[in-house]
Amino acid sequence: MKKAILLLNFFVTTCLFGQSFDKQFMFNSAENATEQAFAGISLSNGNYLIGANNYILCLNANGDSLWNKKYVVDNIEKFFRDPNGNLMVAAKKGRIIVMQVNESNGDSVTTFTPPGQVATFNYNFYDIVVNAAGKYFLSY
Repeated sequence: MKKAILLLNFFVTTCLFGQSFDKQFMFNSAENATEQAFAGISLSNGNYLIGANNYILCLNANGDSLWNKKYVVDNIEKFFRDPNGNLMVAAKKGRIIVMQVNESNGDSVTTFTPPGQVATFNYNFYDIVVNAAGKYFLSY
């Protein structure tokens, strides 16, 4: 019964107080370009980060664009936090790479490639998780 109440509470809270907006953004000037958002995260200041192709777009609570940053990667795949609370981004550039990103302006702080990957351009990225000990687990 407790689970049902929690789920109902989440549903009611999300429906009554959730933020919604409908805006269009275009990063690529090519007429036939396809842009896809693969990742998103809400920040503690109420802003949102959206990973679309090789861009990170920062939006405020109304969906207005605050800044965007282009990276030399194929696709931004996932946002997550490391055990220290740093904002991390998983992306593909042939192999999967991980960047620590400054969430106020999008600047990359550090970049590394998790070990155990074969040099190939055919990875299908599913998920990445970092545990409390700082070990990274990839599913690809």
